[in-house]
Amino acid sequence: MSGLSNSIPDEICEEILERLPVKSLVRFKATCKPWKSLISDPSFVDHHLNRSAARCRKLAIFFEDIGKTENSSNSRSVVHLLDLGYPAKEAKWRRSLNSVVNFFGQNFVVYDICKMVNTVWTRINRIANSEKPTVMEFPSSVPSCIFFRCCTFRGLMMVGSDSADTEFSLCNPSTRQSWNIPNPPNCKFLDAAALGYDFIVKTHKVVIIRQIYFAHSQYEIAVYNVKTSSWTTFTVDIKDDDPTLDFWTYSLTLANGAPHWMTNSISPRIYQIACFDFTENELIRFPIPDTNNDYETYDPHLFEMEERLCIAFFRFCVPFFPFFPYHKVEIWVMMEHGVGESWTRLALSRDQIPAGFDFHRPISFAKDGMVSLVREADSIAIYIGNKKRIEIKSRIHYCLFRMLASPYVESLVSI
Repeated sequence: MSGLSNSIPDEICEEILERLPVKSLVRFKATCKPWKSLISDPSFVDHHLNRSAARCRKLAIFFEDIGKTENSSNSRSVVHLLDLGYPAKEAKWRRSLNSVVNFFGQNFVVYDICKMVNTVWTRINRIANSEKPTVMEFPSSVPSCIFFRCCTFRGLMMVGSDSADTEFSLCNPSTRQSWNIPNPPNCKFLDAAALGYDFIVKTHKVVIIRQIYFAHSQYEIAVYNVKTSSWTTFTVDIKDDDPTLDFWTYSLTLANGAPHWMTNSISPRIYQIACFDFTENELIRFPIPDTNNDYETYDPHLFEMEERLCIAFFRFCVPFFPFFPYHKVEIWVMMEHGVGESWTRLALSRDQIPAGFDFHRPISFAKDGMVSLVREADSIAIYIGNKKRIEIKSRIHYCLFRMLASPYVESLVSI
């Protein structure tokens, strides 16, 4: 680092660079050889990633863009990166019907996103964010069909589909790099797949889980190590009296680097959470909170809050006239990971969210009062607690299939 500056110590220069966005750092790599060497150093990449994770304010939105592109008349799989730290210039509404939620001692309001989006359709089309969203097309190996196997963690994003002939891809939207992952041996069908992180060996990993159909009581698990570019395959036994791995829902979230899925049996309808621990190569299962079967309209939804696993239960309720329909919601936090007795219900001063014909759900929560909400299937909004206002950040056009969204941390991570 010597020679970078005659007046600023090298340690201060490094401290400043760690706070800059990836877009600036990519440009600075061309400034001089010492800066290129520093910014490419794995230690610097880790420090920058940790800072980015601490102030994460971005959402990755996966969707299908139906219509002609520059090179093709077919649809394409793309991702929008929205920076929630930059307020939109328009679309600020005062609260009307709302639900006041106390989250770790701080009150915030959940808005009727559906009603606002439907009411201000034309105005939303003119919204211009102060920072233009990043749009990235996925590699050509990802088919232009609905894709469910999407997740992000520590700067990397994994995308794929349910097609057995399709390779999964890893990409870094911040640097616009992408890599294909070879399929594991004998993988024709899969029940679940996810990206995660092994904090012991400090590398991203991918897990693919499939049931062995001629042996109903076994699952085959394949783990891909990004650092060594190799697969490890093994089988796990399922207890005969545990039917909850019969059906894997698409409610996927990552907490502490481990992917979590909501699983359930078809009949009787019993839910469990399945978690894969990359450090031990172990499939772990634990129960969901006991809600006395009061929430049966929708499947429970998983998300994470500052590395803690959360679960949301919903039920659509239609009261007698003249009252409006509403969603009854209940949110729980697992205070100690893997311990069913540690589920803690958030204190709700009013547990009804006004509902339109569409359904909206939370993506993530933060203790500073910023809440990310997604309306299925075409709008993203946030509630800023300290300013007590809602901002509709994006509307996705021509999205005929389900839209997926998750928090995203930008990074310099490469493979």
